Amino acid sequence: MRKLLLFILLATSIISTCFSQDETYKAPLYFNDLGFQYGAIFSLKSNGGGYLAGTGYNLNYGQFHGKNRVYRVKAGFITELDNVDYLHYATFRYGFRSSTNRALGISSTTGSISQLLFELFQSIFPRNFELTAGPTVGYIDKSESNSTVNYHGYNVKNSFLLSLDAGFRLHYNIWRFRITGSMFMAYNLTNNFEYRHSSESNNLESPDIIRWFFKPSVGLSFAY
Repeated sequence: MRKLLLFILLATSIISTCFSQDETYKAPLYFNDLGFQYGAIFSLKSNGGGYLAGTGYNLNYGQFHGKNRVYRVKAGFITELDNVDYLHYATFRYGFRSSTNRALGISSTTGSISQLLFELFQSIFPRNFELTAGPTVGYIDKSESNSTVNYHGYNVKNSFLLSLDAGFRLHYNIWRFRITGSMFMAYNLTNNFEYRHSSESNNLESPDIIRWFFKPSVGLSFAY
């Protein structure tokens, strides 16, 4: 949980700098990119022993149209979820892509080495961001331990997954390479995960359906 909070604080500081003291940068015209990311998924609601969480990898492809339109497709898998071997998924997103900007320089009031290095990084590498939304479809491979009589954790109620995702993706551009970081929220339309509160089979409370998830990730892509 501490790592997640640190990630959110770092991501918030990065986003805040994206809209301050920037100048438009004439980036080379590349209309496609192909990337690889490592990411995580966290339920926004904690039950019993903790949050439903997992990690995984994905390949993603982006195509840009006009000045500010972007289409993006992503396919990947997630592991380490309770009572799940693999969650395979594909995501389709459409949205807004910003112009490429670069910070004007380093502030004279920089108070620490870490802040100096961060501002130097901001001034060297041009950056842009995307705001996108779209559906995710997937299939959950249940583990052998998954069962409706397992009352000590999260269970898979439905193997077919459909969710709506929306979020933010940031690019730092180094020639044709892009260091990427993203934060997305997802709402599961299908009842995939449930948690039962009682271990007594004759005294069960109604299960909680887990629907909201947070999906951070980092990676590298190549533009062409």
